[in-house]
Amino acid sequence: MPKGKTSLSNIETKLAEKRVDLAEVRHMGKNRKRYSRKYYKSAELPPCDYLESDSELQAEEVIKKIYSTKFNLKSSAYISETFTAFKKVQELHPHLQKIDTIVCFGLGHFGWCATSRNQLGFISLIKEYLEIQEVLFQDPVFTPKEAEILKNLGFSVIPGNLEGKFGIDQEKKYLIYLPHCPKQLTNNFLWKNWGTKLSNILLLSNSFSSVLISGSKSNLQIDAGLILKAEEFTEEIPLENNFIYTDVFNDTSIHVFPRDKLEVVPEVLWSERGPEPDA
Repeated sequence: MPKGKTSLSNIETKLAEKRVDLAEVRHMGKNRKRYSRKYYKSAELPPCDYLESDSELQAEEVIKKIYSTKFNLKSSAYISETFTAFKKVQELHPHLQKIDTIVCFGLGHFGWCATSRNQLGFISLIKEYLEIQEVLFQDPVFTPKEAEILKNLGFSVIPGNLEGKFGIDQEKKYLIYLPHCPKQLTNNFLWKNWGTKLSNILLLSNSFSSVLISGSKSNLQIDAGLILKAEEFTEEIPLENNFIYTDVFNDTSIHVFPRDKLEVVPEVLWSERGPEPDA
């Protein structure tokens, strides 16, 4: 680490010990209902400070901002409750105790935007808490300098644009993070991994329950058909939106695809994933 920089791993911060009641786990199905979330008065994030070109982006300044953001997030109730939620999910699903890889799509311009920096700090803290060795990012909007910053922070960048169609290794366990990504991207990821191997995934994304009440069934079948099909075997744990900036993590849930549910899914459902999505 460059001289003068402070390692967050050396900063001891007490996390508030708040429990996440597993009654909040949503077993999705025909009796789907809108669930309530508490919303808090939000502090205001600064606007994205876009520069004229990537060459004007100062990597050292961006990294300092990332460390500062991560430090502030680490002392929040939101991260404490997220950790507790993950711990409880892993207790219920022991085969997910050891996560091998985090994959994040759609982070956005963290070099300019505080929202993206908060989401980057969030995934970095989860990496440390769950002791995950590998973190992969992909977003076609990343500038060369942003990609280089991620690599300097110890992460990897997937080249190109998979449009969410990342195929998992069936021998590994994954945490997939889609921060406020469109439902089409989530649907693409489900399409690529449709089948019982979904049990090897923790999906951290916009709430499936919210997606499924966001439009008519006919429209959802076009853009989110596999999210519709997945509701019968998905468990959802909503994360309470109590972060100071309420538009950073709002409507975020952990989604689990339990083995016992997947094992009794009719084979015909797996054959109904449809053709490869265009985007």
